[in-house]
Order: sequence, then structure tokens, then C-alpha cells
Amino acid sequence: MKGVASVTAEPSAQAPAGVVGCVFESMKPLYVTANGPLYAQGKIKSCTTPKPDACKLDVTLEQKLSSGRYGVIASKTTGWKACKAKTLSVPYKCPQRIQTHSYKTVSSLQVEYQGKHGTNVVASSAMSTNC
Repeated sequence: MKGVASVTAEPSAQAPAGVVGCVFESMKPLYVTANGPLYAQGKIKSCTTPKPDACKLDVTLEQKLSSGRYGVIASKTTGWKACKAKTLSVPYKCPQRIQTHSYKTVSSLQVEYQGKHGTNVVASSAMSTNC
């Protein structure tokens, strides 16, 4: 699923008033190799011109619990960095491959521009696997 984290910028000498932000997405969890870890991935796809001053991408891999809710089992963050296209991967080593569970990726992108902050959260579709 895709989302946009943005702020409304005030007009300045550098740019007119408008939306400043980045498009990002949560990728459905995947295996890179057959017996390797399960990965959650969040991607910053593109940013506006002008770009936000800073971005922080948080990605979590979540497992469906018996209550029907999802709980975080692995996570990673970029910390506050320059805004640019990037992918953040979160590996999860499956403890056993006996039971089938449902997993999804949740990504949160925070942007900062001229002291203003914007945040958005998007989740991938769920996938079931023996992990």
C-alpha cells in the first residue's frame, strides 16, 4: 500500500506555498531465499521539490495473534536523515516452520520541513506462511 507524508509549506523566497512531502509504501512480507529470513520492507519512492528537510522511516513486521490483532515481532528505523528514495529492510529469522501464521508490513514516515511535521502510516496486505 502507498501513502504520502506531507506538510503544508508557507510561501518563501525559495518556493511558493504548497505541499512538501514524500511518497512511500509498505511491501508485502517476502523471502529472499527459500530457507532465509522473512523480510518486511518499507520504501520511500519519491519526494517533492523542494524536499522535506528531514525524514524518518520506521518499518515493522507484524504477526497476527490469536486475538485477531497484529503484534510487532521485528522493527527497524532510519532515524532522522536526508529525504531521498530508499528501502529499509527488516529481517525476521523464523524460529520454526511448522505453523502457518499471517504477517504484514507496517511503515510510518515522518517528514519535517521548516519546523513543521507530518506523519502517515501504511500497511501492506497480509500474507500467510509457515514461519
